[in-house]
Amino acid sequence: MGVVYRAHQIRQDRVVAIKVISPDDAGDPGFRARFEREASIMLEIEHPNVIPVHDVGEEDGLLFILMRFVTGSDLGKLCAHAGRLLRARPVAC
Repeated sequence: MGVVYRAHQIRQDRVVAIKVISPDDAGDPGFRARFEREASIMLEIEHPNVIPVHDVGEEDGLLFILMRFVTGSDLGKLCAHAGRLLRARPVAC
């Protein structure tokens, strides 16, 4: 669906994660409409178990999601190391 980069948000002087959506998906009108609906919802969610989204938008035809950067392993690495995740498994990264 896209690629996630670690970046520095100059205006807020903070490290963030920016997810850039695949140009193929961004060019699909149905995907763009769904992205815009979901983006407005993501900006409203405030919960301690959900990564905050700071901004969403488009730059030079690329859709992006700007969110809090969290250190640790990604889910793919965690599953490769620990195997299948169990529902009641405590999180430790």
